[in-house]
Parts: sequence; C-alpha cells; structure tokens
Amino acid sequence: MLELDEGTLCRPCRSYKEGTKEEESQSVTATSDGSNRASSRKNRVYVFRSFLIEHYPGLVTVGSTILDVAGGKGDLSWILLNADGLNPVICDPRIAKHNHLLRSVSFLLKHPKETALRSLPGRDTYQPLAALIPKLGKVGGSEGGFKNPNHLRIYVDSELVEAVAASLPQLGKGGDVLTSPAMWTSYWEKATSLAEAAKPLGYREAEHDTSGRISDPVSALRALLETKIVVGFHPDQATEACIDLALILRVPFAVVPCCVFPSEFISRRTEDGERVRTYDELISYLHRKVPFARLEMLNFHRTVNARSIVLFTMAEDVAMYPCAAHRD
Repeated sequence: MLELDEGTLCRPCRSYKEGTKEEESQSVTATSDGSNRASSRKNRVYVFRSFLIEHYPGLVTVGSTILDVAGGKGDLSWILLNADGLNPVICDPRIAKHNHLLRSVSFLLKHPKETALRSLPGRDTYQPLAALIPKLGKVGGSEGGFKNPNHLRIYVDSELVEAVAASLPQLGKGGDVLTSPAMWTSYWEKATSLAEAAKPLGYREAEHDTSGRISDPVSALRALLETKIVVGFHPDQATEACIDLALILRVPFAVVPCCVFPSEFISRRTEDGERVRTYDELISYLHRKVPFARLEMLNFHRTVNARSIVLFTMAEDVAMYPCAAHRD
C-alpha cells in the first residue's frame, strides 16, 4: 500500500450526481510573465492519458473501445479519439462540451511559434495539448475536421452494473447483441430519462447533445460489451461502480479516485469496522475489494493537493476476477 501524505489530498468536491467535478486550490509559483499554464488542473487529464498509453499498449490501440466513466466535458475522450485514433465512449449524465478544446486547438494551429514554446516540457509555460498539435493537425487539418466521441448519457452506478450483469445471460451466441433484452431496455429508458432530467450544479450545460450521443438501447449495450478497458479520472460517486462494471465485463480498469462521500456510502468499512471517511481509507477499501490491483501515483506538475493515485489492473489480472463475473 502506498504511503499517503497531505500532498495527495484535495479539498472535498461536490457531488458527481449533482454534476460537478473536483474543485481544489493550487499552490504554484508564477513565472516572470505570470504564466502557470503547466500547473493548470486541465493538464492532469493528459497525464492520465499518458499513463493509459504507456501501460496498455496491447489494449489502447486504434479502434479500441475505452469506457470513460464520469468523463464530464469529455476532454480525455476527445483527445483519445482525435489524437490517438481510439474509440472512447463517455459515460456521464452531462452533455459533453468540446468547444473549449476546439478553440485551443484552433489557436495553436494558427500560431506555430507559440505552440512550439508551449510544447516544451518542464517549463511553466508547458501545455500538453500543444505537444499533441502535430497529431491533431493530421487528423483535423487547419480547418478542424474533428470528431465527437460517442456518449452514453447515464449514471455509472450499481443500477447500471446490475442491468449489464442481468443482460449477459440473455445475449446471443458469442455475446452478440442482436436485440435488447427486455430488462436492459427497461433500465435504459429509466436511466436516460434520469440523466436528462438532472440539473447539474456548477456545470453549465450545453444546449444540445453532441452528434456522438448513443440513444438506442441495443447500440448502448453493444458499446458496453465491446469495452476493452474501463477508465475513470476523478469519477466521484462512480468510482466503485467503475470497478464493479469492469469486473462484470472482465476487462482491466484504471481509476483515479477522488472524493469519498461518506454520507452516501455508509456501508463502506475500514479493516477496523469503522465507516470509510477519508481518502486514504477509500484507497485502502478499494484495494481490499480488488487485492490484486496495482497502485501508482500520477506525476502532476507542481501539485501539492491533487489526488493522484491510480488503482488499476492489467490484462493478465482478469483471470483473477471473480468467476461470477464471466461473460462467455
């Protein structure tokens, strides 16, 4: 188990089901021109992307389906799709928003000297997105012909895990999704309605869904069953469900836990039988749930309070998943 210190902690964030992501303070030193770009919270998702590319070369390949749980605006999925050629699927009740990325990419494409400056790692002006411009330029061109990631507008929770588990025995030979099992269709209708009715606090919704939204229950179930890895970057209340879903699907997972929400998960217990209330207790609880999972710390730039521990499994670990989770 990793030793945790104050450097791994962040301030409590508000509820995933209320639609907000982590909000935390930064302790950084400004450069002479006042730039703290390298220490921006926005850069952390790129560190996680690099982790995925490095640790899963056999899974994270062109066309691979990656389930991006609680992906929020969809930054990780947008980058994985447009820079890496993968097939990410955002699983989040909120409408994905990519305009901020498109604006940044457009600026960087039009200002190559500034892009070159921001591409230099180790400097306070470093911007990971700038380092990806050569890849993005080939995909989208100067006019920006980029794609929107696919999107399942649902909560990732115990209801989803149960619905997927119940649907597996009803699938066709080889796991083909020919029709939507009745139970799954019923779940899907309720889940999408719940997501659409949500009023996220602190999150300004886009007016319309992106072109990547998956609305059909058969297509949604197929997307879940084609998943090669489940990932979650600060997925808040969806953290444990990420792991449970991966176990059911028998695929690796990589989750960076964030806030604890002790009042919502009162059944979580420490080894001493006490309620799980702190971040290190949450990490310990999740590790006991999947004892063969691995732990690493992501290297966020000059960050004193970010939650950077990633709990993950590899393809070879799937054989140790509970037998009840088989999907044949």
